[in-house]
Amino acid sequence: MKKNFVFICLMAMLVMPVFAQKKQLDWKNGEMPKLTNVKEIDDYLLTCDTIIRNLKAIDENLLWYKVQKVQVTENDGSISETYHIVDQNGNFRGKNEALKQTLDVISVCLLLPLEAANIGLQTPLYTAALPKLGLSAFKYGKYTKLGPQLAARCTTDVVDILKKLRKQGKAIRALKKLTDENGKLTDPNIDVSSYEGLEEFTEANPMEKTSKELSEILSHEQKADSSIGDLDDGALDIE
Repeated sequence: MKKNFVFICLMAMLVMPVFAQKKQLDWKNGEMPKLTNVKEIDDYLLTCDTIIRNLKAIDENLLWYKVQKVQVTENDGSISETYHIVDQNGNFRGKNEALKQTLDVISVCLLLPLEAANIGLQTPLYTAALPKLGLSAFKYGKYTKLGPQLAARCTTDVVDILKKLRKQGKAIRALKKLTDENGKLTDPNIDVSSYEGLEEFTEANPMEKTSKELSEILSHEQKADSSIGDLDDGALDIE
């Protein structure tokens, strides 16, 4: 019960934007300053802008998932069990759909530590080049702290998110292997809630559905997955 309570609290926290509890790092008025034709200045500004846009992409596109057990009442009154992917808002998702979305965000996260390293190298060059701007040096000098702040965000928050995303992706991948297209276990003796990689992602309380309701869920899942081809999930195994 305690484990389930902690899991529910964690999911409730993750419904909020990823960086909602921290000051958003962005340009004044949301627009990058004009480029200056000074290489050191412009390289720094463009790298900052890339990081800002990628952080926003993570915030806007990241979804957390869990494995939901469904108890299905068949037409004859018998009960069967199926397993599905449900997002943080309670929406049923196709397994391939959820895995692709997770992999897409991982790909963005992987770029950010590299950009953080770039901005670390560019910051002292930017500062040293400010006098080349003449009277505009003061205006552009306001952004000397932005690069290090962005770098810190990339090497703390983003790294933590990446670890969680890899665990989530592995859980979805495991469920794909354990269930058929209807969500039924290929081996009914497997305990999904204790299966390696799935423990912390499995909702303890089953959801009840009729066979008709399940049919609608399956139709939605299969439609969502139909346009997704083979997925390269190798990024899940890189630590």
